[in-house]
Amino acid sequence: MPKTAILKNRRSISASFSEFILFIFLLSCIVEAVDYYTTPRGQCPNSPNMLKFTSLASVLGFDAFNLAETLLIQPLQIIIGNKQGAFGSFRDGHEFYNRAASNKKDLFILEGESHYDLYDQPEPVRQAVEKLVVFYKENL
Repeated sequence: MPKTAILKNRRSISASFSEFILFIFLLSCIVEAVDYYTTPRGQCPNSPNMLKFTSLASVLGFDAFNLAETLLIQPLQIIIGNKQGAFGSFRDGHEFYNRAASNKKDLFILEGESHYDLYDQPEPVRQAVEKLVVFYKENL
């Protein structure tokens, strides 16, 4: 086999492995979402658990960070888990913190927790509530 073919195959194997790792990561994130939204843990009995196609334009066009640098001057408490998922809540928490104009802001990161853990898992919820109680007492 020519040396160029060996190098090409090595790159293909490397790319395939990277794609496989990404696939496993995305799959684990989807499994976590499905575990929450399609089981009694998180699904409302009256919810069809579907997104209407006509809703996509509004969702995709919404920018929660728009004008944060100008308008978000109030005290700000952001709470995220440090387990990064495919849907961006870890990244978004950091970006929102960095963009907010507030002079009094805090980014509280819970070690070993995911976005979904913060919905209903007792320990991360307890930690988040404790942090929020202090924040509200100081700022309301």
